[in-house]
Amino acid sequence: MALELIEKHWRESDHHDQALSALHLLREFTVVVEQAREDLRAELRVNSTDLAALRFLLAETGSRPVTASMIEKHLGLSSASSTTLVARLEKAGYLLREPDSRDRRFNILHPTERARTLVHSIVDYQAEALTAVARSFDGEDLAVIEDFLTESIEALRESRRANAERPQYPR
Repeated sequence: MALELIEKHWRESDHHDQALSALHLLREFTVVVEQAREDLRAELRVNSTDLAALRFLLAETGSRPVTASMIEKHLGLSSASSTTLVARLEKAGYLLREPDSRDRRFNILHPTERARTLVHSIVDYQAEALTAVARSFDGEDLAVIEDFLTESIEALRESRRANAERPQYPR
């Protein structure tokens, strides 16, 4: 919703220039990223939280054992919610539980080959396409793009901090 309001603000501005055009394209990029995430979620037939957990599991597996409590902390879930989430992903065929050899009270979670194949079949194509685009620019152009994105990210983070510090209105 915030992006739509920002876009409306820019459209209503008297002043249209290359900076606003670049910001519009940045907004469009974020919209397309969200659409790609939604497409992946729909393809896997999971909710957004389950997708976030599955992405965490795929990213972390291999570098360290993943437990339900790690997913719980990463996503800010309650213990009951993470237990339910793990059960849903297991039932959907996206993860396996294996008792921890050091402490059998805990399970180590592993993505299934089906989960890896489905996610990678979608994400790998996107990653290759974006990498090809990035590599089509020279070093100077990439440095400018990196500066723009870094400063845009910091501006939004600062905006979040400022909003968190302002007085809250009663609902």
